[in-house]
Amino acid sequence: MFLTVHATVGAIIGDKVSNPFLSFLLAIIFHFIFDMIPHGDKALSCFAKTESQPGIISADKFRTFVKAAAFDGGLVLILILSGFGFQIFKNPLSVAFGIVGGILPDIAVSFYYMVSKNIFLKKFEQIHAFVHEGIIKSELPLKIGILMQTIIAVILISIVIMY
Repeated sequence: MFLTVHATVGAIIGDKVSNPFLSFLLAIIFHFIFDMIPHGDKALSCFAKTESQPGIISADKFRTFVKAAAFDGGLVLILILSGFGFQIFKNPLSVAFGIVGGILPDIAVSFYYMVSKNIFLKKFEQIHAFVHEGIIKSELPLKIGILMQTIIAVILISIVIMY
């Protein structure tokens, strides 16, 4: 899923759960639950999944990934600033922890591929990849995945605004 969806889920959890640490943990768990849903962003991946040479596949794929991540990150920033600016959230600290928990798994995996190949991050990446590809073995085309994730994000944002 895009960071926008994960951050919105984390914000909803944080708003409903007043304990920041519980919000953080639940957001991580829900990150993995949402990642089980086929979501069509595999085409945007610029990381090789081979055991011998994990890392960035090509400069072109990396540029496409960076553009998509920047757009997604910008949406997350707009949502966060809007939510806090309009004081939509009842538990702002818990919301912040939920957002971080919601996006942390993807940040950790990106960190593994781009910066550090430590054993903990390698195991974490393997679990993350299994959730993405090993439980439900189906992938959507990118356009359908973007549409589906947009619909999910709009529904989740509506929940935040309405409740």
